[in-house]
Amino acid sequence: MSLSSKPPTLSDNDPLYQYAEYTRKMAELVNGPWMDCTEIYPYKFQSGKPCQVRREGMRWYASWGFSSAGMAAGGSYLVGKLPDGAAPSDYRYFQIGSSNPGASALCVIRSNGDIEIRTGTVLGNYYILDAVHWPAR
Repeated sequence: MSLSSKPPTLSDNDPLYQYAEYTRKMAELVNGPWMDCTEIYPYKFQSGKPCQVRREGMRWYASWGFSSAGMAAGGSYLVGKLPDGAAPSDYRYFQIGSSNPGASALCVIRSNGDIEIRTGTVLGNYYILDAVHWPAR
C-alpha cells in the first residue's frame, strides 16, 4: 500500500477517510509553486538565479538571495519585491547569512512586498534569504 492509497479497512463513506481526503486536498490548494521575486535596480539576484518564495500551508518561505554589488557596509538597500499576494500583514525582520561568516545582515520584508537588506559593519559578497519565512495572510 502506498502513502497515497486508501487503507483497505476504510470505505469511501468512512468519516476518517473523508477527513483524510479533505486534509490532503486542502494541502494541495495551499501549497503553491515557487514564484520569482523581482529585482529592484541596480541590485541583482545572487548568481543570476532569482530569489523565490513559496506558500506552504499558512506560511511563506523564501529561497536564494541577492548579490551585494552596489552596496556598502552599514547601509540600507531596497533590493527586491515579492510576488503579488505574498506580502506579510506587517513588517518582518530576519537575521540573514552571507558569503562571509562575519558579514551578517538584517532582512526586512515589508507589508507592501518590498525586500530590504540592511548590511552590517562587514559587507559580504551576497546575502541568502533561505531562513526567511512569515505567516500567510
